[in-house]
Amino acid sequence: MWICDYKYNNELAKDSVFKTCNLVGGFIQRLDKLRKYGFGSVLIFDGETSLEISGAWLFRGQEVPAEMTTCDDYELYTWKKVESAEDKKKLEELWAWAGDFGGRKFIDQGKVFK
Repeated sequence: MWICDYKYNNELAKDSVFKTCNLVGGFIQRLDKLRKYGFGSVLIFDGETSLEISGAWLFRGQEVPAEMTTCDDYELYTWKKVESAEDKKKLEELWAWAGDFGGRKFIDQGKVFK
């Protein structure tokens, strides 16, 4: 299980929810080869100065599979393996699309990869 956060959140203008949704949708669309190896949920949040993107992923095996790492968008995210109880709580909230999200405001926008 892995959590990813978009590296360039400061470039996601608050008034461009549509563009941010397209960014997430394009990422999900390019992952067709990953279908046999993973499941994920990517959500959009309203940050203080910009929008923020975070995702929760479950992959077959212990590492991020090559089908994900060869995707061009993979490098745009920081990846963290879920190990602590805090990470597990964040993972559960991202998969359920419900919770306090560490104080971040969820704007009911995101994509699920299955």
